[in-house]
Amino acid sequence: MRRLLKAAVRAALHRTGGLDIIRARSKHAARILTYHRFPDASLASLDEQCAYLHDHYEPVPISLIAAWLDGHKALPDYALAVTVDDGYRDLLKAHDVFSRHGIPVTAFVVSGFLDGLWLWYDRVCHAFVNTPLKSVRLPKPLRKADVPLGTKAERLAAADLVCEQLKTLPNGKMRAFIDSLPSLLDVPLNISTPPEDAPLSWDEARSLRSEGVEFGAHSATHPILSKIERDEELAHEFEESARRIREELRAAPISFCYPNGQPNDVDERCVTAARRNGFRLAVTTSRGIVKPGADRFLLKRLSVEPGFDPLYFRETVAGLHLNA
Repeated sequence: MRRLLKAAVRAALHRTGGLDIIRARSKHAARILTYHRFPDASLASLDEQCAYLHDHYEPVPISLIAAWLDGHKALPDYALAVTVDDGYRDLLKAHDVFSRHGIPVTAFVVSGFLDGLWLWYDRVCHAFVNTPLKSVRLPKPLRKADVPLGTKAERLAAADLVCEQLKTLPNGKMRAFIDSLPSLLDVPLNISTPPEDAPLSWDEARSLRSEGVEFGAHSATHPILSKIERDEELAHEFEESARRIREELRAAPISFCYPNGQPNDVDERCVTAARRNGFRLAVTTSRGIVKPGADRFLLKRLSVEPGFDPLYFRETVAGLHLNA
C-alpha cells in the first residue's frame, strides 16, 4: 500500500507541474551535474536526458560559474553545468551526445590516468572479478570477513566492499594492500589498463578541447586526499595534475575536483592546496545546489548516471533526493 501511495504521489508531482515549482525555488542558483561512465547501452538514455536538460535548464560552462562566483558575470536562470569525472575514454561517444544538444562539458581528469596509470579502484575490481578463488578472507588492515566469490555478482560486491574500506585507510596502507592483491587473489595485475577501463589519450583530450570541452584537474593518482599523510605528497597531487594539463593542453585548469569528494575525503589542507595552486573553484560529491555566496572551494554537485530512471533523473536535477 505504501509503495502504491508513493507511486501515486510521484505521478501527481510530474503530471501537475509540481516539479516545476520545486525547480523554480532555486532558479537563481547553479546546478552542477556529475557523470562518470557511459556504457554504449546507455547512450540512448543519455540522449533523452540531454534533451530534457536543454528544454528545462540553461546549460553553461563551469567557467561561467567561476565568473559568477567572482562577481564578474551574471548567470541565466536555471543555470546548469555538466561535469564528467576521471577521464575515461567513453567520454568520446558521450561528448557527441552532449554536443548535439548544445550542452558544454567540463572533464575532470586524473592526469596520471591519461599518462598510463591504471586507476586503483579499477585494479581492485579487476582482481576480484578475475581471481580463480571461490572465496577469500580479507586480511588486516581491512575488517576481517569471509567473502564469497562464487558468482560475478558476489565478486563485484566484494570489490565494492573492499574499495569502500580502502577509502578509510591512510594512503600508504591503501596502496600497500592493493599491491598485495596479486598474492591474495592469485591474479596478475602487472598488465596494461584493460580496454573497458581505458583513459582518454592526451591527443583525444586536445581534440575535445578544440571542440569546446573544458578540462579541470582531478589529482595526479586519485587518492583519498585527506588520507595522505605527508604534506609534500598532498601538494604533489594538486601541482602535478595542474602541470600535466597545462603542459599537454596549453591551458591552465581553473577548476579542481576532489577524488571521491565526500566530507571525510576533503580536509582543510586540501582546500588550502586548491587555493595555493591557483584554482578558481573546487567541487565535491556532496549533494546540493550552488547558491550565491557558496564556498567556491567546496561546491556541491548532483550525481547522475545515464542509466537513471527518467523520473528519478528529473527529480534529482530539480533538487529532490538531496538526503538520499
